[in-house]
Amino acid sequence: MSEPTKYFQQHHAVEAPAIGEHSFRPFWRVRTRLDQLLIDGAISFPVWRAAALFRTLSEIVIADDWPATSMTFSEGGALGFDVSSIRRIDALNRLHAIRNCIGRTVFAMIERHVVEDQSWTQLAGYYGVHPKTIRSWTIAALKALAAIIWGEMS
Repeated sequence: MSEPTKYFQQHHAVEAPAIGEHSFRPFWRVRTRLDQLLIDGAISFPVWRAAALFRTLSEIVIADDWPATSMTFSEGGALGFDVSSIRRIDALNRLHAIRNCIGRTVFAMIERHVVEDQSWTQLAGYYGVHPKTIRSWTIAALKALAAIIWGEMS
């Protein structure tokens, strides 16, 4: 795989392929702002993991833009259910439950940070605060998200 262009690297933090004794990643990877919070020590791994799960749930729901049929026919003519539709409904229900726990504003902030990977300047402009303020608000929101997600699983 070729190296990302200089223009791309100006706008994204990228990590070079890593192949060695402890890793095998033969591709360039974009480092998200969420990843950077973990690297900086601003959030713990369980908080990062909860946010990554939030992103996965959101991506499952977003995949609904390319819907699969809800029912399929097998060779024998039997009617079966499309598992991907069930996954989308489950993901949507979990996201609704999270939003009900943390509120719409905090949910939207997490969504803009984790799913859209907006910069601190973009987020700060949206909420009308300084980038350092929105960063600390986002860290607090991510910790609240982790408490909800991991509390749900215990």
